[in-house]
Amino acid sequence: YATAEGRQSIFWLRNPLAGTRELFEFGTGKQGSHMLAISPDARTAWTTDLGSRTVTRIDLVSRRAPLSVTVGEEPEGISLSPDGSTLWVSARGSNQAFALDPQTMEVRATVATGKFPLRIAVRPQGDVAVTSDLQDGSLSVIDTGTAKVVRTIAVSSPEEAQKRFQVTILWSDDGKRIYVAETASDTVAEVDFISGKVLRRLNVGEGGDGMAILP
Repeated sequence: YATAEGRQSIFWLRNPLAGTRELFEFGTGKQGSHMLAISPDARTAWTTDLGSRTVTRIDLVSRRAPLSVTVGEEPEGISLSPDGSTLWVSARGSNQAFALDPQTMEVRATVATGKFPLRIAVRPQGDVAVTSDLQDGSLSVIDTGTAKVVRTIAVSSPEEAQKRFQVTILWSDDGKRIYVAETASDTVAEVDFISGKVLRRLNVGEGGDGMAILP
């Protein structure tokens, strides 16, 4: 699955490594459809639409008209809870995170975060969601049960934030580590979730952003 901002669409590439791969396009009709989340059963996709200030739900099976709702300013980060019951979105322009009903798209809760939360990731255990607050060089930890920030983890500092330019965050499967891509310093910070300490910084390629952990 991939977003195509210029076409206001998402693409589903079926069997990408096979000789008979198929490509399907689903229009969002929104500006800046940037990040996306996919349901575990692969029947639904959600996008954050930076330019339109919306979050959009797309039915990948019936191809019904997309459902969009306005959420904050410049919504960008998006993450579905492990049980599929809550869609979390971070809006970098309004320094907020939102909990949405993934089907009705109703906003259940609004949470104030650190500055410029351009990514959000739910812990695999489902108990917290974390935003990557670029301008603070920190992570806001949100209790998913109460929808409140319960702690802040310093990855760098507001003074170092632009030199580091943290963007993407990735949880380890056991929920013990958070990996933070720092695109300006070409590093990935490995953070211990319990202690909040940066254990080490891994040197990576220039402008590293996207991350994944192999099974």
